Amino acid sequence: MVLTPRARASHANSRDITRPSNGSVLWQRTLALAHSPRIGHDGRVQSALALSDSVKKTLAAAVGVATRGLPAVRAGLHGARLGAGAALEPAVVERLGVQVLSDIPTKASEGARALMVHGRDGVAIALGSAGGVRAVVTESAVRAVARQTARTAFAGVLRATRQGAAAGAIVDGALGILEAAKGLKRGELTPVQAAKLAGKRTARGAVVGGASVAAAGVASAAIAATGVAFLGAPIVVPIVTMTAAGVAIGHGFDRVFGS
Repeated sequence: MVLTPRARASHANSRDITRPSNGSVLWQRTLALAHSPRIGHDGRVQSALALSDSVKKTLAAAVGVATRGLPAVRAGLHGARLGAGAALEPAVVERLGVQVLSDIPTKASEGARALMVHGRDGVAIALGSAGGVRAVVTESAVRAVARQTARTAFAGVLRATRQGAAAGAIVDGALGILEAAKGLKRGELTPVQAAKLAGKRTARGAVVGGASVAAAGVASAAIAATGVAFLGAPIVVPIVTMTAAGVAIGHGFDRVFGS
């Protein structure tokens, strides 16, 4: 078979289709994949960075619960006194998802994999290895709060709020200082910007810590007054309220002052 010059050119192009020209869609896709940051070494780096950020957020949340959890439970206990009045009893506290025991165990039931944070006033929280949180108060602590006046109970909520603000300022301030130091070392921040960042993180921690603990006291007072029961449910009202309020207040702070 004899091919015309045009046919020979067409036949040659058809055999050479596996080697696309620079202007072809296939070549553009190949170049895009070759330079894509989602695969290869760069992709592994980005995945590692994303995982690192996730781990940091998880650790920050765990530290927040560990440091602000006791003030939240204290605020909840005094808030329950405001809601239930002098009739406060262990059954009312247990409706908040807080266990009332004659004595607080020296370690969590999960063993060495759990963290037990004790307070001197008969309040404790246990952080389980699976992420669960359990709050415990002693019977003597409940009786002591029940004997308080409403004014003293309100002062107890304010005292717990200050403790939450201090804990938030210390934890977030320390993380802010580390973040500012890294930015300063990399040349991404000036000394003034680094100082502002550390100050902003400290202020954010104080606002979120104090307001979220106060919210735990308010929610506990409302539940104790209305008789809503969370007995047996996997929820600790002061801790859950503190966490949810902290997230909402933190987002509001970031919208106003920047993240």
